[in-house]
Amino acid sequence: MVRLWATSKMYSQLDVNRRQIRLVSILPGRWSEGVSCKLTVVSLDDEPRYEALSYTWGDPSDKVTIFLEGVDFPVTKTLHLALRRLRRVGETRLIWVDALCINQLDKPEKTGQIQMMKDIYSGATEVQVYLGESRVLETITVEEQLTWAEPPRSYWFGDNRDLPSLNNYGTWQTMTEDQLSRSSPTTRLRQAISSAYTILVLLAEGRCLRNFLLNGTNPQVWAETLSVLHHIASSPWWKRVWVVEEVILSRSATTIYGEVVAPLDSVERGGSMIPIHIERCCRDFYRSLSRDLQPHLLAIAQHTTALEALRHEWDFYADNEAERLSRFLAMTRTRGAYDARDKIYSLLGLTKDCSERLSILPDYSVTISQVYIHTAFQIIRHQNSLEILATVERKRTDSEIPTWCPDWRSNGDGEENDLWVHSRSWKFDAGPSNGNAHPITLASASFSSLSGRRVAMLFHTRVLAVKGVHVDVVAGTTSPLSQDEELAPRLDEFAQMVGYDSEPQAPYVGDGIVKEAFWRTMLNDALEPEPNQHERLIAEDETLFAWWWRILRDRNAQVPNCVIAFPTLGPVNLRARLRIIARSFWFPNDKRAFFTTQQGYMGFGPPDMRQGDLVAVLLGSRMPFILRQTPPPAIVSGSEGIYDNRYYTVVGYCYVHGLMKGKAVSENAKIYDINLI
Repeated sequence: MVRLWATSKMYSQLDVNRRQIRLVSILPGRWSEGVSCKLTVVSLDDEPRYEALSYTWGDPSDKVTIFLEGVDFPVTKTLHLALRRLRRVGETRLIWVDALCINQLDKPEKTGQIQMMKDIYSGATEVQVYLGESRVLETITVEEQLTWAEPPRSYWFGDNRDLPSLNNYGTWQTMTEDQLSRSSPTTRLRQAISSAYTILVLLAEGRCLRNFLLNGTNPQVWAETLSVLHHIASSPWWKRVWVVEEVILSRSATTIYGEVVAPLDSVERGGSMIPIHIERCCRDFYRSLSRDLQPHLLAIAQHTTALEALRHEWDFYADNEAERLSRFLAMTRTRGAYDARDKIYSLLGLTKDCSERLSILPDYSVTISQVYIHTAFQIIRHQNSLEILATVERKRTDSEIPTWCPDWRSNGDGEENDLWVHSRSWKFDAGPSNGNAHPITLASASFSSLSGRRVAMLFHTRVLAVKGVHVDVVAGTTSPLSQDEELAPRLDEFAQMVGYDSEPQAPYVGDGIVKEAFWRTMLNDALEPEPNQHERLIAEDETLFAWWWRILRDRNAQVPNCVIAFPTLGPVNLRARLRIIARSFWFPNDKRAFFTTQQGYMGFGPPDMRQGDLVAVLLGSRMPFILRQTPPPAIVSGSEGIYDNRYYTVVGYCYVHGLMKGKAVSENAKIYDINLI
């Protein structure tokens, strides 16, 4: 009750028409003193000068008290540390901080302020990115910290001012064990941190990874350096969905990692160069690292590359809001948010400049399921496409979110592949992507014509009524694939299911013969030299696939490092080509189940599919789907407006060999009403 009263006095009403926001003044103070702040109301129309903070809230139950407007105000420990790092001993610092500047207890105000996030972050002179503490503080006694006016700071600039720090790199890397043992834990950790930032800065300038391992390098020093990179990558900031908008929209962004202050641009570009070097010029160097050190490089690269891709997406692709929002939702699938509605709301600032705007506005009085259903249906309606249904999440039938709608809260089963699924779907054409079909025989009298019709209609806030073809029924399926198990026995299992050895020349229901259908199914009928790059299979790829399969069966087999000439391919490096075969198998099939149908089709589908499921091609999606018939939900019992009484849950998308080029939607196809729940 006291907190509510204090908050009501602290937060005066904001004038929405004048685009008013609050800014917090971090009052001067020494490092060890309590944090005191004051609030100021300003109008964005007046173009005030201020900074903005990008950080993670941290554990909401781990609170520290600061003084806000002279009143005790609890904040998370993470925010308290960030405010201490930002504070100066001799000057006030004006900054926007969401937890302080927005009355979190006032939902209408929160809704209005969230709508202005694009303007708040793009209007800030600089965005301060707090990555967390670097562990240096843990090596310094409280007594020593009490003597500080301000904490020590180490600055990086991304230009010639970094030369003194860069020159120290060689000295640190070649220190002997005896010299290291005489260094204090604080000095040793600071040197490792400096070395890690040296690597990022030099990579950002185009230097090569293999050049960092100098002659006489102490392996322990190198291990400590990579450990710092791994610790930077372990910051929860990289996995927060709000940071995407906060840093992409910023004029300039600076990272704070304990004592170290460095441009985000240097960290981002440097980390993003790592996989390029590993793949091209530094493959041998990377392989020379111990297995426990390799992930340290990959961890920071994964985060920075993802951020670079999001920035590139926003900078270079002008499109309608449905297209951009659906792509950003797929690209940020694994990022977290304290409020699940923010998985949507946090991206709206990045779509404000798009054409064909969607009617999606932040509203924290609406339930999570309503926000997700509304967003998904708006995208379906504006794109006139069902592509958004193709996600790799495991569907939950007990969820308040229907199975046709992505549950953007779910991010633990490889949902980072959603964008990859959508990118590769464009090479398929199982069903007309816009819902229009050839002249057909209707199996029901719902629509007299499909030409120009919407691909879906929404009834009772959660039932998606679509059109589609009932292709076949699942006859047999396997357990999902896993890269943790031996692959050769699994391929043999799949081959036995379809008669690959017993009847290889038997006709395949989807045209051709079983032998050819099998090896093409294993690769989803395409090669992927790189992620999101697809090449058509050619005759020589059958030989290469068989070679790869044979090597998998023989654990002692050695792949010769040689060049082989093929009639169509020309000279190719065998090892490199077999790596492409392996990549092309795992990209589409990892964690998915092989299956056959009653008519003899074969393919790969979602991991929890089962015998008796329906294989359907929906008008509006290039990928087929596995559906499961279910009783009608209580909300539609006796209702009007839904054309058929059969209801289905979406199990997931699938690849079915022989159906990916429109065969199911032919002149003789029967189109059914399909109600998805």
